[in-house]
Formats: sequence, C-alpha cells, structure tokens
Amino acid sequence: SNKKKNILYLLMSDFREDTRDHIGGTQFHVKDLVSGLKEDYNIFVAARDGNYLRVTAYIDNSHVSLQFYIGEAPKYNLFRDERQREIYQNLLLAFQIDLVHIQHTRGLSLDLFYLAKDNGIPLLFTVNDFYYICPILKAIDLRGQSCIDSDRKEPCGECLEKEKSIYANLSYIAKWRREHEKVLELCNMVIAPSKSAAHILTKYYPAIQDKMRILPHGTDMKLVEENNIGMDREEKKSLKVAFIGGINDIKGGKIISEMIKEDSPHMDWHIFGGIGYPDLQHLEKNNLAKTGWYIRDELSSLLKKNRIDIVCILSLVPETFCYTLSEALLCKIPVIVTDVGALGERVNQMECGWIVPKESMAQDILKLLENIRTSPQEYMEKYRKVQMLKVKSVQDMCLEYQKLYNEIIKETRLKQEFNSEIILEGYINGNPAQYQGMARNADTFADLQKAQLELTELKRTLSYQIINKMREIRFPLKKQIKRMVIKIKK
Repeated sequence: SNKKKNILYLLMSDFREDTRDHIGGTQFHVKDLVSGLKEDYNIFVAARDGNYLRVTAYIDNSHVSLQFYIGEAPKYNLFRDERQREIYQNLLLAFQIDLVHIQHTRGLSLDLFYLAKDNGIPLLFTVNDFYYICPILKAIDLRGQSCIDSDRKEPCGECLEKEKSIYANLSYIAKWRREHEKVLELCNMVIAPSKSAAHILTKYYPAIQDKMRILPHGTDMKLVEENNIGMDREEKKSLKVAFIGGINDIKGGKIISEMIKEDSPHMDWHIFGGIGYPDLQHLEKNNLAKTGWYIRDELSSLLKKNRIDIVCILSLVPETFCYTLSEALLCKIPVIVTDVGALGERVNQMECGWIVPKESMAQDILKLLENIRTSPQEYMEKYRKVQMLKVKSVQDMCLEYQKLYNEIIKETRLKQEFNSEIILEGYINGNPAQYQGMARNADTFADLQKAQLELTELKRTLSYQIINKMREIRFPLKKQIKRMVIKIKK
C-alpha cells in the first residue's frame, strides 16, 4: 500500500512540455523537485495552463492529469477568486494534502495560502523572483535602471501606469505589497535560494525575517558531458565568448548589443538562447553566431562544440539564483557577471570568474575581455578554480528538502468531506480525448454537466464511498482513477 505523504506544489505555469510557458527557472526548479522526490511522496503540481488550472498527480511510477476551468488570466492580478478557492479547497481535502509548497502565483489568486492555514496544513513559499515586490516582474524603472533593492525612491506609479494602465496616483503598489505581506506571514517558512534574495525580500517584508531559510537550488548533473571545456593555455588570437539563456532588456540586451557592434577582431561572439531585444535580434556581424532556443540538455554540447572560453551573464536586475550560471560552471567555464543579486554573491563566493559593476559600459567589459585574452595566467587562475568546483546536484537539493518536509509535516491527515463532482470534472477535463466527446467544448461546462449528472447522488465523503459509486458509472479510466484514489488514501 502507498503510505506516502501528499505534497501540493503551486506555480504560475507547468514544466510539462505539452503546456504553455513551460520554460523558466521556477519550472526547472519544480521539475527537479518532482523528479527527485516522487519516489518518497505523492506529488501534485498545480499550475495555470491557459484558461485552466492543470493539476498533475505523480503517484508511484505513473501520473494522472486533471484540468479545472478558471478563466483567462486577469490583466490585474486578483488577490482572491471564488472559483480558484473552491478548486483548491477540494484538492486539499480530496487528496488529503499534507504539505503545501507555493512556488509562484502570477496569474493566480492567493487563496491557497489562506486555505492551507485554515486547514492546518504546513505551508512553505519559495522566492523564485521578486514578483511579490514588483507586479511588473521586470523590476526596472522607466529610465532602464534596476529599482529593486535601490536606495532611490521607487517611481512605481509612473511605471504601473505605463506597463499596466493603472492610474499613477493610485497607491496600488502599497496595496500589492500589503496583500503579499499578509500571505507571507501565514507561511511556516519562506525559502530563498540565495542570501541576496532573502536580504532583498526581507528589506520589503521585515516581519518574515525569522521565517527565512536559505536553500540553494541544485543542478541536474546529467545536463553536462564528461569532457571539460576551456580555452587553450596560451594567448589566443581570438576569444570565444557566449551569452546564454533568454536575452532581453533586463538580461543585458542593450550592453550586449553595444559590445558586439564594436570593432573587436579578437572576439568571437555566440548567443545561445532566445533574443527578446530587437536591436540585438536584427544585428548581424561576421564574428557573431546565433543558435536560437535550445533544449536544456543541449547546452553542454553547444558550449563544447563551439569551444567557448567565457560565458557572460550581464543581468541589470537582481536574480534570486540563476540557473544559467550553474550550467556554465557545471561545464567548467569561467564567467563574467554583473554585481547584482545572486550573480555577484555566488561568483564572489566561488571565485569562479570576474564581477563587473552593474553600471559598467560596453567598453569596460570589452577591455576586461581583451585583458583576459592576452593574459593566460589570469584566465588559468579562474579556470583552475572552476575545475575544482563542486556544483550542488539535484539529488543533494532533494535530500535537503526531504529532511525539511519531514520535519514540518504532521503525522495526522486532514479528513473532511469534499465535493467529488469537482474532482471528477477535473478528471474528465484532463482527459477529454478519452471521454467520448463529453468535454469537446473546452471553454464551457455544458458538456461536463452531462458527465456530472450521474454523480448527483454521490455523497461528499472519502474514498470508500467514491469507489462504490464509481462502480455504477461507465466512463474511461475508471480503474486508473480508483487505483490512484486508493493509493493516496492509504
């Protein structure tokens, strides 16, 4: 029998490749947690997927999908939403969730925080970015400067009016932070993947200082090939420099574009990843190669194939962790990073590259690169440091989380009545092709009502009554659903 504890993760979009917006640091992190912990726990991942909340249950060696209609993501994020509240409450009760770990809520309400607390379920939150400080997420002002963790007065009103059409004189940012402060204070623990992330969040929300826990992310060791990559040990005619990950304005698109435009005959530039900065997107040079988006496990071979010497990560705004930094170091390549957030913190701690002020101009970084090219000894000092680095693995991270979860999960489970019609609706909507057209119109509940008519007599009780009633109803996947319910309940 399955006597595992049940964990619910919530994030803004799923990591599954068949869902929208499945690439990003938060999605990578949750994917790593699921892959490393699903042998020890029953894991449920809830995330927005278009107009639906998709919930995937990872039970033993199988997974089952549910989908619940929640409507289009609002332009102005709703703090509370009755439909989402109803779904969350029934998920918590139907699957007897033992721990709720919220990773991100963009496009979703904050109801799960309150429901976890009301139901006495341990509640964790991870700081994956600074969305709870800045609803625009970019954390960059109208002058193109970082406004997170800045001593300058934040021009939030002007920015919100331009980006979200919120009247500048409304005190919206104060309301935003007040609502998020409330839910952060409900958490048993708030996890940050770096000290700088914890420092920035507690600067805005000092009341949660005692709840903070630093727990860096792990990196999948299978992403990297065995052979080391690195430049030859003598002065080179040209230096091969790569920019990796998505490049836009806040990821240094402007300064990267200016660097490449300079006449630098001794530099070979490579961009691995999507380009969201128009000037850079249209830029063409003989010494510039663009690969476009890549699958995560292709990066190692791309860096090796192109014999990359240095990776530059020139973000303008603080990052909470930065997976691209971990992946470059896993490939044993020294880095140049801007001194912001986790980038500066981690490179300074590991001595694995060069740190430049965030105000640096293109010429400043080009001068540094030329010095590196003509000074093999300086490069080799960093290169040797990188070879000796032990990058934290996903397995290491999951062991830490397992210890943490086991410390705060309660022995007794929540056993209350729930609305089984809502859960069945999720099963039917999550597997429309197998339900003979009952959910052919995905944007309405009309067809789903037909399937639910047979369940109107079903009592709001636990698994025994659900399974008994399922015996009387003919629908696909009945056996699989019954088995899953039994496993979770035991």
